[in-house]
Amino acid sequence: MNLRNNLWKCTVLLSLLATSLSAAAGALEDYRVIDRQIDKEPQTAIDAVDRFENRYARGSQMEKTMAAYLRLRISLIMENWAAAMRSTETLIALKPNPEQRLGLLKLAAQVGYQLEDWNKTIQYAQDWLAAVGQTKQKTPEAASLYELKAFAENNLGKSATAVATMQIAFGIEATKNRGDFILSCWQSMQKTAEELRFLPVMIRQWPESVYWSRWGWLLYEENRQGEALNVLSAAEKTRKLDARLVPLLIDLLYSKEAYHELLRVLRANPEALPQRSMAMLQASALIQTGRRTQALDVLNAFVRTSEAKHSDIALAAQTAYAEEKWSRLRELADRLVKIEDQNREYWLILGGIACFELKDYTAAHQVFSEVQSDKWKETRRLWLNQIQFLQPEIVHHGHHAQP
Repeated sequence: MNLRNNLWKCTVLLSLLATSLSAAAGALEDYRVIDRQIDKEPQTAIDAVDRFENRYARGSQMEKTMAAYLRLRISLIMENWAAAMRSTETLIALKPNPEQRLGLLKLAAQVGYQLEDWNKTIQYAQDWLAAVGQTKQKTPEAASLYELKAFAENNLGKSATAVATMQIAFGIEATKNRGDFILSCWQSMQKTAEELRFLPVMIRQWPESVYWSRWGWLLYEENRQGEALNVLSAAEKTRKLDARLVPLLIDLLYSKEAYHELLRVLRANPEALPQRSMAMLQASALIQTGRRTQALDVLNAFVRTSEAKHSDIALAAQTAYAEEKWSRLRELADRLVKIEDQNREYWLILGGIACFELKDYTAAHQVFSEVQSDKWKETRRLWLNQIQFLQPEIVHHGHHAQP
């Protein structure tokens, strides 16, 4: 609120009033001296205003007006809102002309707000709006009074009335602060449908992260996942999505099997998820889109970190097997044999296959020979027989296939 600007307007109006009313010559001269003193040294003018008020506050209408005006002016400068309200109400009671009254009513509403006297704020805002008439209730000045009234109503706990009043102000002159107030009211009242309708209005004028993110989150909360995905995706592409909601977008993309878009989002937001989750999702999406070699590269890079779990190394090994990356499979299988008890012989089999495909038949024979369980007995026999066929001398050195 620009109280000083409004006071300046009142000064002009009251100066016009001063020329039309009679006052003692001494009173008028004293008034002018004090008025100038307030401009230069307001702190030292307080005593002079007190003396003027004591002498002339019960005089003619003009003298009362001058006394009230000087008190109002010094009170506003010193931010003595209670005294400012008393002086404003005195000036209103002195029956100024319609133009002067409008300025005083607006000032009274503003001062009432500073006093946190919400009822007076509402009263004087309503009086001003009634006084200007219908044609002038669609101006920016009227919007500012509606806004002030809405704030006061909200502070009285009248949220529904406040949001309706602020919507009038927003309709006259849309501002971000007014829109934020409306959204805040809908949120506090848990009016999700109304909030969802208004968020696109805000985004059209102020396409900021907070609105995009709130819109997407509310749609998700309302179980409108397709719409939520569209909104969150649009926000992320324009870098307007709150980083805290990127994991939600990733989850929605994965659940909708939108793997190409998922990969783009993962690459654009490398810090969105923990390292392991990021690697596993990337690998899965690459596999789903037929890019197993790239998936293996991602897995290989991750399993070399301290965060890799046994299951991650196993997935990398299985992917290497599917892609016939025998050297990598041999390395991973050997690693798993050392750390896996339950599936140890499964990894021995895959490790042996890797050695065989690399034509390291001696190593393959050694690995397959370690398999002892009945579960893998037939598989072991078949591979050892192939090795014996290709490299019979290996058997002659003391390694024998099971019959």
